[in-house]
Amino acid sequence: MAEIGIITSDPNPPGIDLDRWRKIVTANPCLRHPPMRTIVNPFTGTPTTHTPLDTDAEVLVGDVPVGAITVSLADDFELSVWAADGHHVDVELIAVAIAQDLGATYTPFHDL
Repeated sequence: MAEIGIITSDPNPPGIDLDRWRKIVTANPCLRHPPMRTIVNPFTGTPTTHTPLDTDAEVLVGDVPVGAITVSLADDFELSVWAADGHHVDVELIAVAIAQDLGATYTPFHDL
């Protein structure tokens, strides 16, 4: 999966309203919270449970996850948009609609 764009809101700060974002994730049928999953701890080699943040969302086409939207790792009050290979257009259409719901702007990292 590759990061394909970002959702921003002015002024920044405060940037994206994360309480509103959480409500959108719950209400939008194209989004869902990722499930907890078992991963291997790279430091110990033992299995552990990964619990996603409540601001993480999978982007769905039908019931199939094809992307994700997460709080930016740069801690800059923005949302990062990710897409699996071959699903950039699907994910970007959803990201544009979400940005509008948030009163924000979606900016792709490439020309469409």
